[in-house]
Amino acid sequence: MIDPQDNSPRIALNFRLALATLCVLAIGFVAYVFITEVTTAQLRIITILFGLLIVYLCWSMQQHWRAILGGTVHELHEQIERLGSSDFSSPISIAPGIDKSVMSALAEAQSKLRAVYTQHAHDELILKEREERARLAIAGSNDGLWDRDIEQDTIYYSPRWKSILGYTDAELANTVATWVSHIHPEDADWVISQALSCDAKNTDRFHYEYRLRRKDGQYIWVLDRGLIARNLAGKPRRLVGILTDISEQKLAEKMKNEFISTISHGLRTPLTSIHGSLQLLVAGVMGDLPYKAHDMVKLASKNSQLLINLVDEILDMEKLMSGMMIFHKDEIELVKIIEQSIMLNAGYATSFGVRYMLAPHEGPCRVISDTNRLMQILANLLSNAAKFSRQGGIVTVRIVPADGFARVEIEDHGEGIPLAFRSKIFGEFTQADRSNTRSDGAGLGLNIAKKMVGKMGGEIGYMTEVNQGTTFWFTVPMIDNYLVRSSGYVGP
Repeated sequence: MIDPQDNSPRIALNFRLALATLCVLAIGFVAYVFITEVTTAQLRIITILFGLLIVYLCWSMQQHWRAILGGTVHELHEQIERLGSSDFSSPISIAPGIDKSVMSALAEAQSKLRAVYTQHAHDELILKEREERARLAIAGSNDGLWDRDIEQDTIYYSPRWKSILGYTDAELANTVATWVSHIHPEDADWVISQALSCDAKNTDRFHYEYRLRRKDGQYIWVLDRGLIARNLAGKPRRLVGILTDISEQKLAEKMKNEFISTISHGLRTPLTSIHGSLQLLVAGVMGDLPYKAHDMVKLASKNSQLLINLVDEILDMEKLMSGMMIFHKDEIELVKIIEQSIMLNAGYATSFGVRYMLAPHEGPCRVISDTNRLMQILANLLSNAAKFSRQGGIVTVRIVPADGFARVEIEDHGEGIPLAFRSKIFGEFTQADRSNTRSDGAGLGLNIAKKMVGKMGGEIGYMTEVNQGTTFWFTVPMIDNYLVRSSGYVGP
């Protein structure tokens, strides 16, 4: 507001009085000249008086406008300072001596700035709350944080990241070399190659399990996962990750696998012996059995075979998990392998009133795969298709070329996979609840098949529709893309 000590009103009054006096004297001087005769000396005196009066009038005008402009500039200065200091405690009012449009513009600017300032303060509060929440979440999870800026070529390791390896914050430098030098020699090549290849991968996430060396020289298993931020050109510009110590989890898995392996190997030999003896009894080697006893022994023989299959699946799972399963790279004629699998599993399909059919295909089709593992995958998918088909149905097997791969499709016309079960179809020990279908497995077959297909460089998946059926498919790498048309094969 304008200074209360401002004397501009008094100066304005003096200016008005001087102007009125000048006007009265001018009128009187003109009248006096016309009425009376004025001497030169009198005219000179009157002129001097008029000159002094005009000088005083000019001085009064100067003081008047200085007071007005001074108050205006002072007021504007105060209002602008309020805006600059984010003082929105009271609205800007229109002050005397300042153009109303100027003050209105200032008031509008104050209103807009108040809204921006309020939003900024709100955003800052939310950001602080989120940062605090993230900090507490990371601290509560006991994980280590790292952040690499690729464009600036810098990296940050949180104190917790370093303490996982047994170091204090000051003992480890924030460099990429720090991380590389602590990776287990057996893991270094593939971990570093995976990190370097993130440029070519069309993904925004990463997930690795490997070993890092602690300060005491011991190696621990860690889970390293996070996000990749890319620039407009699609190149990685920043990687942010979380490091978790999973050594105890790995130890528990190792103990579990060793326990399962010990039990499974311990069961395999006596089960084989029991199954063999029961088969001899069923075949009548030991003499004819009474009718009821024969049925009981036959059922026992069948169930013993199921137990053997279960033990074999558990052993396969243990080998896959421990990396002990060996995969050969055989050059295979895929059509012949499928035909052989159809014949070997035809009896199982017949027990459900189902038969297999190999659709007309383009062959021969030569692929790279492990013969025994491929037969195991086919047996699992064929048996599942027969088991979940309607009686009298046909399970169709197709071979379709797909960009350097041979895609094998096994289609049934059963009930389809329930929606609630689809997300865990390839999980361990999982089976769909089918009230009208007998389950004779442990729910490991598809999980093992998925792992085996992946180890042999292929993929596996399915297409399903309720009440229409399901098609499971998997791919194997082809030796070449030369395919020759041949006729189909129909199983028994």
